[in-house]
Amino acid sequence: MLSTADLFVQPNIPVPDDIEGFGLAVLEAAASGLPVVASRLDGLKDAVTEDQSGFLVEPYDAAGYAQKIDELLADEAGRRAFGARARRYVAERYSWELIAPRYQEQIETLIRDRA
Repeated sequence: MLSTADLFVQPNIPVPDDIEGFGLAVLEAAASGLPVVASRLDGLKDAVTEDQSGFLVEPYDAAGYAQKIDELLADEAGRRAFGARARRYVAERYSWELIAPRYQEQIETLIRDRA
């Protein structure tokens, strides 16, 4: 589905006792070459780097979302260029080649600590 989209929007809102995790979906979208527009909330603000892999909007700010979405949709060349930069940004920081060893290290630490 991501390959057919022009951009990715994740307009989460705060929900009591429900915390957004790291925001893997926004990383997947950026890795697919899509500009991301997401809420400045919980794990999303950790996963989206403003003007690098996407854009953050305050939760409930419908006008802010509409403005950023309109800007991106109005400039196809700029949107595609940003998507390409976002893809590179995510690949340089979150590729499995970089992340897998960190997972392995954490798992080995947990196993060692339990022994």
